[in-house]
Amino acid sequence: MVLAAPGWYTFPDPEQRYPLGLRSSSAWPKLRFSLERYLRINTLVMVGEEDDIRQDDLNKSRRIDSAQGLTRIERAERWVSAMRAMARAFHVPPGIRFELVPNANHAFESYLSHPPFAEDVFEFLFGDSPEQMTTAPT
Repeated sequence: MVLAAPGWYTFPDPEQRYPLGLRSSSAWPKLRFSLERYLRINTLVMVGEEDDIRQDDLNKSRRIDSAQGLTRIERAERWVSAMRAMARAFHVPPGIRFELVPNANHAFESYLSHPPFAEDVFEFLFGDSPEQMTTAPT
């Protein structure tokens, strides 16, 4: 899975109610997560290095700010750290990577102006860059 600049995250916390954590809630009573399966999803988190402004579309609730941080960068760092710590606790290899995208803010176009962005995503998901996929095997 690839996450690009989310506003906030569902943490690997079985005590917190969904959507902040993995515990079912009154709004989602039948929701069940397997924490171990959740931790096994290979994940690439990408956030623009300039995505540190609290825009109008960012969830600014006190609860989210307090638990996750004030910016998309801080929230990504905290989530990745929590996922890695939980993976260690469950003896699961932490298949999570965090990348700051140079010269990118929250606008998708700024990611595309960083040429390796699409290739990084493609390679993470499929193991080969698009150029390698179009080349016939020898």
